[in-house]
Amino acid sequence: MTLSGYTSSELYHFVGWTDPENDERNYETLLKVLKSGRISHHPHDGPDGTVSYKLERAGPWLKEKFIVPAVTCYCDIPREHLSLHRAKYGNFGVGFDRSYLIKYGARPVIYIPVSTSDFGSPFGGSQMLHDIQAQYVGFLEQCVDPEEDHLPDKRSLARKPANVHEALAGITSVIEKSILAFIKPFNADLSDDNRSNYYLEREWRMYGNLPFRGQLKSVLVPGSFVDRAKHDVPEFAELVVPLA
Repeated sequence: MTLSGYTSSELYHFVGWTDPENDERNYETLLKVLKSGRISHHPHDGPDGTVSYKLERAGPWLKEKFIVPAVTCYCDIPREHLSLHRAKYGNFGVGFDRSYLIKYGARPVIYIPVSTSDFGSPFGGSQMLHDIQAQYVGFLEQCVDPEEDHLPDKRSLARKPANVHEALAGITSVIEKSILAFIKPFNADLSDDNRSNYYLEREWRMYGNLPFRGQLKSVLVPGSFVDRAKHDVPEFAELVVPLA
């Protein structure tokens, strides 16, 4: 149980980002999620537990194109403060104990603020992102690429590299998978209710899909959908929670 008032012991995944005001469409998506027994990422047909990401060396990081991880996302927002989040992601979602998500490797993203006032500043978020990208791409070009044919395809977790090739492959994997993929820039000039103000999402990310049979904490729907939800997915009837 959290006492802070601004964090939650239950993290939520909402299903209506593409059309948050379309309750009927988002309700149907929620039913698909509940009947499938898992939260899935695009393209929604991959196996659970897969860890993957795509790195585009020239991709603009401010548009989140430099590194794109295959993750599912959850918000760390107390239920009574979900109104702004619902305006962006719709009125239908599911909740999980934070401890359950942690078991599957979920953790908060690293937010980097970017503002129009920071352009040209050596301390600003945009310059920081440009520098991280330049330094890392340079490291790949100068150190990793020339040894590409000698690098191992796999590595063992928490085992110290035995040679320089294992070291290069290992540190590249750690930086990309565990650090760069969890950096999320956001426009600090935007209003709280702007759909692109990502900071207020308090996002947690988890690689792969999340199976949840027997582990679901709550099913969130508007009050007018409570009876429908209990009828359509009776196995989750006791978990249905009305949102005002």
